[in-house]
Amino acid sequence: MSARRASVRAITLAALALVAIAEVFPYVWMISTSLKDMAGVTRFPPALWPAPPHWENYAKAWASGPFLRYAVNNAIQTVGILVCQLFFGCLAGFAFSKLRWRGRDACFLVVIACLIVPPQVRFVPLYMLFSKLGLLNTYASLIVPYAVSALGTFLIRDAFLQVSNDIVDAARVDGAGTFTMIFPMWSSSSFLVTSPLYLP
Repeated sequence: MSARRASVRAITLAALALVAIAEVFPYVWMISTSLKDMAGVTRFPPALWPAPPHWENYAKAWASGPFLRYAVNNAIQTVGILVCQLFFGCLAGFAFSKLRWRGRDACFLVVIACLIVPPQVRFVPLYMLFSKLGLLNTYASLIVPYAVSALGTFLIRDAFLQVSNDIVDAARVDGAGTFTMIFPMWSSSSFLVTSPLYLP
């Protein structure tokens, strides 16, 4: 290995190490701060590690609120959003990539334009809408606003573009409908054996 390559390698490793430290340090600081008392949190200059660590902080935090309920709510919201975004994203991605219809490219530009709209703009209108529909404090109000994703539609469309049109045509010849080509795992077992879109 030449001296130039060795120096480039050393500089690259040093840069990666700095990035890794910058990424990991906030988590280390978060854990360290969670083990401090109030005097340790407000101390200047701050200490990296508390002496002694206050492990009882975790028990106090757990007792301060229904964190198990929060965790269940988070799990339901996450799974609901994931399922909805995958379902609607696959439908829209397939329509934008494999189907021919009037205004397709214009509609896709509208979807891409949604990426520049900050989510904070939608908070007040969504609150007013869900309030009138009586959906406040429900799982629907947490899931429905994120059920469709412009970024997810864009990414899934790109994934469908990697599938050859010949495979789609072969699936149609085999009798597959549009919905079956998008979700082959939901079709009959006989079609799964013969479908060119099915990956065992």
